[in-house]
Amino acid sequence: VTFSRLTLTDTLPTDFYYIRGSGVPTDPDVIAEPQLVWLDLGPLAPGQSLTVTFAVTATPGVIGTYWNVALVGGEYPGGVLTDTDDAPVALTDPSIALDKQLVGADLDEVAPNYVTFTILITNTGVSPIDRLPLVDQYDPAVLSFVTATIHPNEPNDDGLLTWYDLTGPAPHGFGQNLAPGESFRITTVFRVIQNITVTLNVVTVPNPVDIYNNPANSPRDDEEIRNVPTAVELLYFRVAEVRGQQVRLEWATAA
Repeated sequence: VTFSRLTLTDTLPTDFYYIRGSGVPTDPDVIAEPQLVWLDLGPLAPGQSLTVTFAVTATPGVIGTYWNVALVGGEYPGGVLTDTDDAPVALTDPSIALDKQLVGADLDEVAPNYVTFTILITNTGVSPIDRLPLVDQYDPAVLSFVTATIHPNEPNDDGLLTWYDLTGPAPHGFGQNLAPGESFRITTVFRVIQNITVTLNVVTVPNPVDIYNNPANSPRDDEEIRNVPTAVELLYFRVAEVRGQQVRLEWATAA
């Protein structure tokens, strides 16, 4: 049977509000939340289909599972046929996970000695992250910043490395939003300037925001460094004299 006229009524969950439609038709004829009504979607022949797409927003802070209900009516010579369907809508706050690891440390006594970290930021939510600051804190009495794969906006060697927004353009960002399930990885390298018995490096993501301007969590992670020597800078190391079975060695250090 060919339907000469289709109507559609969509009932939004509580705290959901219509934003806009896309495709054809675009907007409903009646917008009276919680109901959206399309009065005439046109004819529909056998085997044909019609897709209605629209976007809504939810009250900030509302989380949980909600149900959206649609009711369609099709007019044909014999009367009106109706059908209904529903779909769950799960609302969760945007979230990210943070992992900082020590991946390399010089333990020899030849200067200079370096320590290398990786910082992994993963989008564990359902919406892309649009603003992603990062702060890396270290002890400038024992470590001196050398380089990073994504250069900080504030690279002053004062104990704090600051990235304003890792979704921004290079060289201070990755040039794209952090999509759900994806990760940003940063490598940082420091030079050891004093013997390290124990020191703690702390990384935080302060006030990240998704593309809908919803705040995400602000995770924190740390990594401990233990027993890394400063290393001695040798000016020279040489054999000074050989007498039979006796060998005299000479060396000098810069400090």
